[in-house]
Parts: sequence; C-alpha cells; structure tokens
Amino acid sequence: MVKQEIKIIFRDDDRSKLGTLLVSSTKDYYGNHRKFSEDSDSIQIQFKNVPKKSQPDQYIPIVFNTNKDLETIENILLLEETEYQLVFTPENSYINSISFPTLEKEDKNPVFNKINFNRNDIYGGIINFKSYAGKSFFDVEIDGKISLKCPFEVRSRKIDYINHYSAMIGDLAQAASSMILNEKSPLHRPLEFQERVKKSFYEDFMFLEYIFRPENLPSAYGHIKRDPHRILVKYAENVPLSLASSVGPSSLIDMAANPDNLIKTDELPPNWPYQMQNYVPQNIILPNYTDTLDTPENRFIKYFLTLLHELIIEMILFVNEGKMKGYPAEKILEYYEIIQKYVMDGWMDDVGKLNSFPTNSQVLQKKEGYREIFDYFLIFEFSFNFQFEEIKEEIKGYQKRLSKLYEYWCYLELIKIMSKLEGTKPDYSSIFDLNVKDWSIKVNEGHKSNQRFNINLNETVIEVELEFNRTFNKSDNDHYSYSLEYRPDYTLIINNDSERLFLHFDAKYKLNREKFKKEDVYKMHTYKDAIPGSLGAYVLYPGIIEEYSGKIYPEKDQILPSVGAFPLTPGKSNLDENKIESFLFDAINWITQPNPNN
Repeated sequence: MVKQEIKIIFRDDDRSKLGTLLVSSTKDYYGNHRKFSEDSDSIQIQFKNVPKKSQPDQYIPIVFNTNKDLETIENILLLEETEYQLVFTPENSYINSISFPTLEKEDKNPVFNKINFNRNDIYGGIINFKSYAGKSFFDVEIDGKISLKCPFEVRSRKIDYINHYSAMIGDLAQAASSMILNEKSPLHRPLEFQERVKKSFYEDFMFLEYIFRPENLPSAYGHIKRDPHRILVKYAENVPLSLASSVGPSSLIDMAANPDNLIKTDELPPNWPYQMQNYVPQNIILPNYTDTLDTPENRFIKYFLTLLHELIIEMILFVNEGKMKGYPAEKILEYYEIIQKYVMDGWMDDVGKLNSFPTNSQVLQKKEGYREIFDYFLIFEFSFNFQFEEIKEEIKGYQKRLSKLYEYWCYLELIKIMSKLEGTKPDYSSIFDLNVKDWSIKVNEGHKSNQRFNINLNETVIEVELEFNRTFNKSDNDHYSYSLEYRPDYTLIINNDSERLFLHFDAKYKLNREKFKKEDVYKMHTYKDAIPGSLGAYVLYPGIIEEYSGKIYPEKDQILPSVGAFPLTPGKSNLDENKIESFLFDAINWITQPNPNN
C-alpha cells in the first residue's frame, strides 16, 4: 500500500518561497498511481498515488479532478468525514510563529487539531471537515507573511451533493414565494449589500456559483435576448390629411378644439361633414400601434440583473479590502464580466424601472428564460433573507452543512405528502416566520410548526397533525417522555377517537453511500419506546442506489408498530414521495381500524 500525498510549495506575493506543506490521508488506500505535478506562476503541487478522475467517487480520500466541464469544482478533491495529516516545513528555520489562517479560523466548528512536534521547524496537525462539504484553502502565515492560497474542495460522500443543495434551496424558495412576493418585500425594502456581504460572503458566493453555471442564468438570459417579450402599444400620430384613411369622432373633436390647424379650401374630401363647411385640418391625429420592449416582465429582468450587478460589485470591494486571492477573487471577477455585459445590453436601453411587481404574469411563469430567472430571483430573495438559526455561526469558508438544509427540506416534503393524502394543494404560508424589522425568514419549530390535515378514510375523517422539532419531556402531558427529553425532527399525531398516537421521523443526510446507518435505526427504537403512544419511528435519507429503497422492521406481521428508513432524495423525490405516501396511508388506515393492536 502506498500512502496518498500532496506536496504544496508555498510562496508569498513576491514569489519568495516560504516552505512546503505535506498533506496525506490517514485512511488506507490500495491504489498505485504514478506521481505527477501541477505548476503555476504562484504555486507548485506534487501528487503521489493520487488518481485523476473525471467523475470523482465517494471512497478515495484524495482525487485530482480532470473534468473541465465541472467549472465550479476544484482540482484537489478531499472527502468529508476523513482525517488528513498536515506537516509544514518552513524554508527558514529561524521563525517565531506559524499558522494555517484559513483552516484555523473555523473557531465555532474547528476542523484543524494542532499536533505539538516540540520543534520550531515543523508545524502541523490533523484536519477533518466532518459533515461539511464545499470549498476552502490551504495557506500558511509565517511571522506575519501570508502565502498565496491553494484552493481545494471537500466533496460529500453523498452522490450529487451540489445538485442536492440547489434542489433543496430552490424548493424552500418556492415554498416561501408567497412571503417573498409580498408587496412590501421585494421592492420596498432596502437591500444593504455592503453589510450583507460582510456577514455572509461565502453563502452569497455559493448562490452565484449555482446561478452562473452555463445551463442556468447564462442559458436563460440567452433565451430572453433571442426572443424578448414584446407588447403592442397604442400612440397618437400626427399625419397630413391626405394620408388619413378615415376620420373618426375623436379626430373631429380634435379639429374643433384646435381651430388654428384649419384652412379653408374648395377641394373637400369625399363625404366631408357639412358642419365643417369649407374648413379642413392641415394635419390630423390618428391612432397607431407599435411593439415595445418596455414591459413589466422585461423591467423585472432588468431589476434582477441590476441587483446581481450591485451585489457582485460589493463582493469585489470586499475581496479587494481583504486582499483575498485565488479562487473567490478570480470567480467574482468572471461573474462581474458576465453580469456587466447583461446590464449594458442595448436591447434593455428602452426598458424602464420596475415600479410594481408582475406577480401574476403568465410570461414570468411560463415563457422560456423568464420562468428560470423568476426562479433564480425567488432563490436570491430566499437565500438573502433566510436564517439558519442553529448553525448560522458555523457556516464559514466555502463549506456548507447540508444536513440542516436537508432537515428543512424534508419538512416541506412531508407537508406535500400529507396534502396529497388530504387531497389538497400544499399550503406553506404558516411554516415560515418573517421578521419585518430585518426582513429575515426562518422556519417555525416546536408548537408554532403545527400543521393540521383531514384525511378521509372509509368515509371517516381522521385528523392528523404534523409538527417540526417538537420536544417531548416529562412536564408536557401532550408530548410526554417518561425518561429523557427527546426531539424528533418530525412527528405525525394521529387523533384516533380519544387517543393521540405518534409516528416520528428523523432526517439524516450524514450517511453511508449505499444506505442508511444502523445506529440511526437504533435511535428510532428509542423514540418508539420512550415516548408513550408512539407506534413507529423512521429515518429519512437521500437514497443513492435503487436496490436500497428503504426498509421497515415491524414487531409482528403487520405495518405497525415498526421502525425503519425511507429514501427521500432532493431533485429526485417523486418516487420516494409515493412510497412514503403509500406507507402513511396504510399506517393511518391500520391505526383507525377497530382494535388495531389485536
């Protein structure tokens, strides 16, 4: 077995060599790949036993990405939930201080644990990004001198995590659209981009990475530019009388109101009104029609592109002030060049300012290009205002914790499933809370999250409640636990006559590639046993491989009581939804049968 290693030679802004960082995986890897190097003006990198792959997998600790079509993916790919050893050897042994600035600033969620080598000429430790996935940098600071940055990406063990992220944030934005499109929200509140960027530069960068993919905003804008929305507008045209094809009542009124335009003549037009005697106008005002690009829909497109332009300018200022180098600085400038071309496009010169939001426009909802940009706007507004209450202080660098986002997303999916069982459209209006002071949006939890559904089974209406992150403890009779305090992610409450019976769910994004983890099912047993009235508890996880389609473990040869797991995958959830819907229908039907426990 040959250890996987990356050797990075760091230099400062003056291209002076600062030292060498050796990054090695502590996990066994039984490959045997040839050494190779990747050099640039600012950095030299040597790879040992690192495979080159165009489609990185979820097993190998270190991979070199060769797929140039994946523009948002770095060349150096590490793996979440994996330990790596860092050993830095400075060029000069007479130094006072060494640190890894980017990796060591993760104070709220540390990824770097320093090892004391008892030597001044070596510095290092162990890094483990745990359940975070995204971009970060290797860099070093020696006695105040900071090296140029070497970008890398921590990839998730879940296949397609980048598309998972965009699918989840998109679904959440759509669910919150009624709140986002409130007349006082998009147009009447100031967007303080400067303060925003200082607090959430990395979250905004993730948003820009998503929408500036070639298949997203550039493609949508291309459709609009090739076929922009136009409408016919009526206008009054002043023409000589000889060119007028007809004279209507409005023209006669205009003649009477403007006598200075009349001349006397013996050559009267045919059928000339006798009331006008021998007077005819020199010119006549006639209605005419022309098409225009100054439509509410095009004003909206211009408004959204202007917002992006302003945001990117502030992000460039932030990059320059912080003297950031490498990936973010380069990509932000690329995005600026693209958005600058869009806002300066000549076809929008005659498009005016957006004064009212065209919420009900069929063009925004259905026309190619427009509907995609409308979706990006909703995501922009949602991500701009959404507050991750529990983890907002932990989101730093280019890392994003997908597990909390998956938890919110699964809540929407359960509401959708329960609405299908009820035979109604999902109503998301009450699941979000808008703070009008700072226009922040968060998901209601606990008792505020209660959603009620009426399920018609065998001509009997069954009331079912859904709650998100509701706590069960000894002091709450309706949500009682006889031992410790428990907080399932989601609880379905089936009101069956005088009984309140529970089905619990937990969202688990941190999973093995193939299927759910056994320890997560153990926790489901804890919910079912510790919370009286619980008939089932189940894991929700992003399914990867079709043959692992979930598992139910019943106590007897019947649907309940039971524990188990269901796949629920962002961007591919229709089949998963149907399986959960079918299970819940059978479970509720079983509960409401006479003497279901017999």
